[in-house]
Amino acid sequence: MVIESSKREGILVAIGCICYQLTNIGFAWGGMANYIASYLREYDSPDRTVEHVLVILPACVLSMSLTVPFSYPLLNFYSPRKIGLLALFLNLIIFCIALVWFNYWSLVILFIFIPNLISGAVCNVPLHCLLQYFPNKKGLISGISYGSLALGTLLFKLLAFYIVNPDDEKPTIEVRNGNSTQLYFEKRIYDKVPLMLYAITILYVILGLVGALLLRVPSYTDYIPVKNNLSRESDQEEDNHQPVQPPIQSTNEFFDELFGGMKKTCLLYTSDAADDLLCVDLGGRRIIKKKK
Repeated sequence: MVIESSKREGILVAIGCICYQLTNIGFAWGGMANYIASYLREYDSPDRTVEHVLVILPACVLSMSLTVPFSYPLLNFYSPRKIGLLALFLNLIIFCIALVWFNYWSLVILFIFIPNLISGAVCNVPLHCLLQYFPNKKGLISGISYGSLALGTLLFKLLAFYIVNPDDEKPTIEVRNGNSTQLYFEKRIYDKVPLMLYAITILYVILGLVGALLLRVPSYTDYIPVKNNLSRESDQEEDNHQPVQPPIQSTNEFFDELFGGMKKTCLLYTSDAADDLLCVDLGGRRIIKKKK
């Protein structure tokens, strides 16, 4: 249990965590695939298909997985707020370059692969901040953090939908692709794709900036007052304060901290009958003897 002032700060950090995790838009591109493919067929190459755009989803998983282990080592050098702001600044520069030079490869490399490398390196930083304020609510914290990632995907998909195709029109342009026929949108719809990308970038910056500014970890000096033998009030304050967990040094230590409670629980039930080889076979099944 943390003290009241810590709880208030923890609520603000939770809001920051949610806002920052909402910026993970890597998996939202799947819902925009047909709009982007229709646009690229007109302005990049007529050979572009929906499959070319959907291939970015495995690229999202790969790029994020490569840098997730670096989340906690970064905290040994920079504060969570600095890490969040730095990642936001780098992704903003990359997005601006991609918007100016937009084609298929800028989409894959500048909008997908590199931003997800950066996002993977900082994705657990908000979770780390919340763990410092609410060390006894690991399940709730992980649910808030990773639930916000899924909510961000939904949020950016809805934004794209209401900008590009608010009337929910169906694709009507038929294109033969091997033995199948694919449908693409008309020009008046896919011409809104650049506007959609600008809106996504603006929302990304707003959410990322609010989230990064609210990220922090409790200071030891805030919660462990300096002892003063001449002051009775300081002794009373010390009784009301509880020390904060030391910062986690590595990714393995983080997951040990997050799921450590599970190690103390055994979900496997056994009975003494399992040791009786005359009644139970090697697979643990009871041997039923038929009466002759």
